[in-house]
Amino acid sequence: KRARQLHLPLGLHVNLTEGPPLAQKHQIPSLLLPATSWWPTNHCSSAGGAGAGGGEGGRGETEEVLEFRGKEGLRKALREGQISLEEVEVEVERQFERFEEICGSFPINFDGHQHIHLLP
Repeated sequence: KRARQLHLPLGLHVNLTEGPPLAQKHQIPSLLLPATSWWPTNHCSSAGGAGAGGGEGGRGETEEVLEFRGKEGLRKALREGQISLEEVEVEVERQFERFEEICGSFPINFDGHQHIHLLP
């Protein structure tokens, strides 16, 4: 909010390697693995990420928490042809949409966390 008030030019740092996604997990299964990190399991539940969109909620059912593969996991999966580029597009589009929701405008530039923008 403050950045908008000051008219600061903002960019997007696309993430496909750490934590939960913004897209629904059923839309991007090739990008995800079962969560094993310290990342809080409810981190994105209200944003439609890893914790949202599944289960019956409030009925004692537990949904498997998924998160990105990590830098080396993503690189390995790309080399082995396990990553769907259509799914990459879905997640990147969701991150751009979320940026616009928060900032009220399109980012002036973007790059990738852990240099993912350099990967094929």
